Amino acid sequence: MKIKVCGMKDGENIRQVSGLSVDYIGLHFCADSPRHVTMLSTHAGIIPDRGRSMSAEASSSIQKVGVFTNEMPQNIITRAVTFGLDIIQLNGEETPTLIRNLRATLVPNICPVIQFWKKAKPQKESYGKYEHAVEAFIFDMKDINFLSEYEGTKPFFLCGTFTEKDAESIRNIRHPQLAGIDLSTSFESQPGIKDIERLKAFLDLLKN
Repeated sequence: MKIKVCGMKDGENIRQVSGLSVDYIGLHFCADSPRHVTMLSTHAGIIPDRGRSMSAEASSSIQKVGVFTNEMPQNIITRAVTFGLDIIQLNGEETPTLIRNLRATLVPNICPVIQFWKKAKPQKESYGKYEHAVEAFIFDMKDINFLSEYEGTKPFFLCGTFTEKDAESIRNIRHPQLAGIDLSTSFESQPGIKDIERLKAFLDLLKN
C-alpha cells in the first residue's frame, strides 16, 4: 500500500518523514490553507532552495504532489516547474478540459512524466467524467461505504481524518483499485508539522 503524507511545509519535518519509507510528500498550494507552501526557501531540498538537500535515496524515491483547489492554470504550471512536481492533485471544481489543457502544456516538453490526480466521490456521476483525464483518484474515507460502487479502472487513494483505530479497517479493504492512503491533519502537532512518532506508530499498525 502506497503512503502519501500531505500538507507539509517545514524542511526538517519533511526530512524526518522521508525516513519513514513513505512514497509521496504532498505540498499544499491553496492560499487559504495554514499549510500553504510559499515560494520562500525552507531548506528542505525537496523544494527549491540553496540549503541542504535530501539524501540521494529519499530524493530519488519520494514523489512530490502539488495540491491545488480551483487555482489559475498558469499558477499550477509555474509551481509544477518551480517545485519539480511529479503529480498535480486537483481538489476543486476543475473540469476535464482544464486537466487536458494542463497536460498538453506540460507534457512532454516541460514535465514529461507528470501525473494528474483528482479528488472525487466513488459514485460514477462524480468520477466518471475524469476517467480519461487523470491517473488516479482521491476518495474521502467517510465515503468508504460507497467504495463498492466504484467500478473505474483508475487506482484511488483514501484520505480523511485517520486515527490509529482506522488501521485495521484500512487493512481489511479488498477493493482491487485501492492504491494507498493520504495522511494529513490527523498526525500533526501543529498545521504543517507532522508528529513523527505518531505517524510511525500508525504506519507500523498498517503493516501488521
